[in-house]
Amino acid sequence: LKVLADRYQVMFATGKAKQPKHAEGLDAQLAAFCQERSIEFLGAVDANAEEFVQRARATDLLVIGGYDKILHAPVINAPRHGVINTHLGFLPLNRGCCPTMWAQLHGLPQGFTTYRVNESIDHGEILDRFDAGPQLGALR
Repeated sequence: LKVLADRYQVMFATGKAKQPKHAEGLDAQLAAFCQERSIEFLGAVDANAEEFVQRARATDLLVIGGYDKILHAPVINAPRHGVINTHLGFLPLNRGCCPTMWAQLHGLPQGFTTYRVNESIDHGEILDRFDAGPQLGALR
């Protein structure tokens, strides 16, 4: 969010619906950052709810990362320039949940992919990919 907020006008930010153990405290840090930057922090939201879709219609681009729900057509099509996501898997090889684990188990590349979101999960035009290479580690 910091990188985006340094370069663009960020209208709002949301938190995760689920708080996994490894992400404890992140919402508090995100809320503090948003307050510092005068960005509205919405907390955990249902991005498919009509209220959120209306908010998305008033934006140019919706950027997601780590959202833990499936987005539906109304919110995907709401922003003027659509939705982009960064998935912690090397698409198209590592779609879905736990992509790093599956990549390690099957000897596939590890990294992340930024892509345009469409109605198919972890599909869409690939905008950028980062191959973490062997330094990321693997199961033995």
